[in-house]
Amino acid sequence: MKISSDYRLTSNNYYEEVSDKHQIVVGHSYNSGMAHYNSWVNRMNGLNKKTTPYTITLSGVIHEHFDPKYGCKFIDPLFDRYLIPITLENEGWLIEQDGKFYDWLGRIYSREEPPIKIEWRGKFLWAPYSNKQIESTIELVRALCETFEIPRKVIGDCTQKVRPIEFNGVTYKSNYYKEYLDLSPAFDYLSFRYGIEKN
Repeated sequence: MKISSDYRLTSNNYYEEVSDKHQIVVGHSYNSGMAHYNSWVNRMNGLNKKTTPYTITLSGVIHEHFDPKYGCKFIDPLFDRYLIPITLENEGWLIEQDGKFYDWLGRIYSREEPPIKIEWRGKFLWAPYSNKQIESTIELVRALCETFEIPRKVIGDCTQKVRPIEFNGVTYKSNYYKEYLDLSPAFDYLSFRYGIEKN
């Protein structure tokens, strides 16, 4: 598995505390490219710790931002230390206006792949994830499960509720609170789950 170190973060952007890891949590970036990385390093005078150790791009490139044994702010300080978060490049929910699609910040959605139409949590259009991205995510998650002795057990999809301290395995950010919209219904949950849990 090839992992890029092109977008490393300094210790200003994560906690150098090592904790046992119980869960891998997959979310997305709500933008295209590595714009979220630039936001991470520029927010709060460079001291922002709301980051993740990994980003996986639409082309399937895995970027490691810091060692996953360390922690960051991600969902809730009560259990963030037990998580290994992964960010997938994805614009998230979209709106259609005058025949064009826009993301949540009003930026034009310009990818060739059309949005996916599924009603969920008050939204109707979603940017797709790529097959290469899902394949790389499976590869990374399997490796992290082995390294950190996390069970290769995956929550079914974005609709299920998780008890954060009790579940050991792989989840999605949207499993924690209904306000989260990542991962979205556009993700191929069945293929991902099969790829993680198969022997």
